[in-house]
Amino acid sequence: MKKTIITSTLALGIGATGLVAGHSANAAENNVDQSKLAQQAQSNSNQLNESPVQKGSYNYNFNQDGTNYNFKSDGTNYTWSYNGYNNGSQEDTNQAQQTSNSGQSQQQAQPQKEQSQQQAQPQKEQSQQQAQPQKEQSQQSTSSDESASSNASSSGSSSDVNGHLKQIAERESGGDTKAVNASSGAAGKYQFLQSTWDSVAPSEYQGKSPTEAPESVQDQAAQKLYDTEGASQWVTA
Repeated sequence: MKKTIITSTLALGIGATGLVAGHSANAAENNVDQSKLAQQAQSNSNQLNESPVQKGSYNYNFNQDGTNYNFKSDGTNYTWSYNGYNNGSQEDTNQAQQTSNSGQSQQQAQPQKEQSQQQAQPQKEQSQQQAQPQKEQSQQSTSSDESASSNASSSGSSSDVNGHLKQIAERESGGDTKAVNASSGAAGKYQFLQSTWDSVAPSEYQGKSPTEAPESVQDQAAQKLYDTEGASQWVTA
């Protein structure tokens, strides 16, 4: 790298009424202490920053231990620099440290981010696994409800019949909606006589055998008769 310092002799109280006769030559030719200047440059000496090497203009170039040094002034502004020095100014050092610290922080943050993602992944998978049985259970429950509803619809069964009527149906026909008494002509789940059936059945089933009506219609007709006439209509009651 090249380190260069530029300042002004005006700030140092050196008069700027005109340029002083210049010195532009090799430092050795002007009896300049090269080792001292090199040491001051390497240590970033305040003396080099506060005042020029000498009054007037000059331009000294020399090589010391493989490093090239340059000290220059036009009588007003002066500079000094050298190449090959591995350490920069304090500001460069601080900046390098900040860059290093920033890189280290990013490296530290990356594993933490990856660790958080790795921890979150099993939790997500666990939540999905827990949700799956609940979903399956819900589907099974829905399927069971639909199956029960389908069975009820196919059988034509009604849930509006009271417990006593269920006992009567069991005694009269064993729950058989197609049962017919050969001697009395009573028919259906509740063994209705035709005249009794016509009095409680829906109009579309009046005049027809109770066995032709769905079970739900027979249940409704039986409940209607039970509600209006009571259980006395059935001998087995």
